[in-house]
Amino acid sequence: MNTLGKAIRMATAAVLLLPALANGTTNELKMELKSAKRLRVATTMQVSSTLQKTEQDGREAFGRILLAPSYLLSDDYRIGATGSLIQNFNEEQKTTYGNTRVSLSRKPLQLTQDSSLILIAGGRLPTNPDDRRDNTFNGSVLIDPNLITEWNIFGQRFTTTLELILSKNFHTYDRNNSSAANMSYTAINYFGVETHISDRVLLTVDGDYTYGRSYQDTPMTTFSLGQSLTYEQTDWSLTLGHTNSAQALKANGSDYNISAFDKHTSAVFSSLRFVY
Repeated sequence: MNTLGKAIRMATAAVLLLPALANGTTNELKMELKSAKRLRVATTMQVSSTLQKTEQDGREAFGRILLAPSYLLSDDYRIGATGSLIQNFNEEQKTTYGNTRVSLSRKPLQLTQDSSLILIAGGRLPTNPDDRRDNTFNGSVLIDPNLITEWNIFGQRFTTTLELILSKNFHTYDRNNSSAANMSYTAINYFGVETHISDRVLLTVDGDYTYGRSYQDTPMTTFSLGQSLTYEQTDWSLTLGHTNSAQALKANGSDYNISAFDKHTSAVFSSLRFVY
């Protein structure tokens, strides 16, 4: 739950403040896999705010509601969609609907006794009006494999998730209304580690690195690092955490800007998630 947003996370400015990532953290995936219902609906309510105020707008604060229904087509395959409503709590007080992700997923493939692979393919529909108007975004296609592994280290159980989201985006023009380059391809690399610190409480540390190339073949890189605590019940969970998201390279284009905390870009968040 701490990384919603997972992904891809960059359709609007709000996405940089909301925890990553694309498909979900390990506990989110596990919660959904436990539900064998033919029709399944996951709902997440999330708020996020930067730690530092700006002179113009105060803190950058956003709220988001995600609704993710899915339907079991057969014993092996499930179709789903994820839509998001984003509320800007700053002076502008703007509400917008994010781009909608659609997907076809296969039930986990058991690679070893402790490792399973979830294969997902799909795309994003251009339902965000700002993205359509400002960036001439027409949608994208993607593939999204997830490798989940259970570990036992000195008697402590850990779960790791390795995810790679490869996307091809489609735009009417190769530049947006501000003359900045639109991204033709993006690759999001996500890695998360979680462990139980009690029967119901999970500690998660995760991060992602996004690499994109514009239509002019110019690279773009961003990162997100997060830490969170999740209180988990069978069909709902509550998460509190911190995330830092920004450009992965400094202005000189060579030095890394990646850090777990930055007073200018760090944000705190909370999310409440239900799976029906």
